[in-house]
Amino acid sequence: MRSSILILAALVAAVVPARATGGVWCNAEDASVRFAMRSGLSHGINGGFLSFQADLDVKLKAVPEDFLHLHFDDAGVSQRWLDDKVFKLRIFRERETGPSGDLVFLVETTRIREGEYRGRYELTIGSMQSAQDYKGTQWHARGKVSCSSE
Repeated sequence: MRSSILILAALVAAVVPARATGGVWCNAEDASVRFAMRSGLSHGINGGFLSFQADLDVKLKAVPEDFLHLHFDDAGVSQRWLDDKVFKLRIFRERETGPSGDLVFLVETTRIREGEYRGRYELTIGSMQSAQDYKGTQWHARGKVSCSSE
């Protein structure tokens, strides 16, 4: 009898699909930016992004050319949070050569239904024009973003 129960339990477990991975996607497009992000997700303990990819086109005037068209991978993710209530993401890029400059793109959303999130993005770019430019210039933009997950 005991072996029958174990066999039955094994058969039931084999029929139930495992959800070890999933995905998340986000998009935003307005007069300031075009943003598209996609990533696999690990649902295990300490789960995280798998093969994160994002493209950001900045449409603001006078932004330095090296911040206009950016591609991000896992190294660009500085913070992330996804649960059944919210999805948050912070990506970061720092200028590698020349005068100091950086870009922060923040996504903050709330779940509106299973697998669907809506919210806002916030973009901040700071750039010095030269090593003597101690103040620098900043650009800001805010807008709507939508995300989906499975």
